[in-house]
Amino acid sequence: MKKNTGIVLKTSTKNRDLMVIMDDREGKITTQIRGNIPSIGSLITYNAHQKNSWWNIDSIELLEMPCALAKQDILFLHHLLELCYYCLPIGSSARDLVSFFHALYQRDPNCSRVIQKSIIFKLVVMLGMYPEEIILHVKKFHNIAQESIDTVSQVILNLEIEQELDQWLKSCIMSHPHARYFKTLSWYQWIH
Repeated sequence: MKKNTGIVLKTSTKNRDLMVIMDDREGKITTQIRGNIPSIGSLITYNAHQKNSWWNIDSIELLEMPCALAKQDILFLHHLLELCYYCLPIGSSARDLVSFFHALYQRDPNCSRVIQKSIIFKLVVMLGMYPEEIILHVKKFHNIAQESIDTVSQVILNLEIEQELDQWLKSCIMSHPHARYFKTLSWYQWIH
């Protein structure tokens, strides 16, 4: 049996050891876990078995941890994970998202704020989030959304396009019904 692959989005040890995983096949799943709980952001493989609305997982193997990215900008990493936690619908396929994070962990973590915004834009589009009141007419945005995570840093944005991207992200993120729960909004410079 082929193992599932996923990214740990959230853990909790208050009442019982719970873990929320972005699973490549099943989307966002919640599981109770015994033993060592992998760190948030870890890329893991495991056997998954559904029992009612809960999932049991076993044979967990750690594939990768985003240590370099966390060391470079932990707030950025946590913002990406938080977006997935709040915006990924339960039960939707997350294969492309897990691949996105795996590629992100492989790339050089040193990137400019503009590149980070492009990465967030790409993730938000992959999650299916679009603000209702702002429509992007620029072909450049379509190119960013289609660009591989490996080459997104090669997309050149001028100041005007960056400002439009800021407005789009702000509208998109702040219109989300769970925006008030986001703990990482301080990453954005437009939040005061």
